[in-house]
Amino acid sequence: MRAYEAAPLAIPVFTALSVLFQNPLFVVLLGVLATIVNTAFGFNVSVEFQHRIPTEKRATVLSLDMMFSAMVMAVFYHGLRVCYG
Repeated sequence: MRAYEAAPLAIPVFTALSVLFQNPLFVVLLGVLATIVNTAFGFNVSVEFQHRIPTEKRATVLSLDMMFSAMVMAVFYHGLRVCYG
């Protein structure tokens, strides 16, 4: 529940911290934490959608959510790759 509540702020903060503090171990730790927070947020969104949105619309919305989440994580890890070559 805490990870779900922190997700909107945590992902940008983790990204900024990974740019400011370029210790490889710290950056990997931030990546793992960002993945956990993102997964918790996605799971809770899925549970809420099951109760509030009809099945045909739910599949479309959840697919878009998963694609957006994948793109956010890809940008985060691409930023790491650019920083560390």
